[in-house]
Amino acid sequence: MYIVIPINKFNFVLFQNVQIDNSSAMFEKWRKLPMPLIFKIYVFNVTNPEDINTGARPKLQEIGPYVYKEYRERTVLGYGENDTVKYMLKKTFEFDQEATGALREDDVLTVINFSYMVCLTNF
Repeated sequence: MYIVIPINKFNFVLFQNVQIDNSSAMFEKWRKLPMPLIFKIYVFNVTNPEDINTGARPKLQEIGPYVYKEYRERTVLGYGENDTVKYMLKKTFEFDQEATGALREDDVLTVINFSYMVCLTNF
């Protein structure tokens, strides 16, 4: 058994469900994502910071991943011309200790300030 839907009707139904207004089926999922995004951070830790002060090259150790869950929520400020939506995006990050493993959010690491290093080498 087949159902024949004219293309114009299909496009209309699709548009009604994905447009961003209070009555669309996807509006609440767009406004507040139903699941978090996974955000992984890797850091290069300097293992010889004292030696760098005397001119040695840094020894780097890659540490990570530090895993965060990113939640996004939009607040609609208004609707503009040409089917546009004005909104404010709020991002919240939550540390995921289980996914991170043995690493902790309060680990003490030493990283290179590349902007500072560029200034030192150019002057």
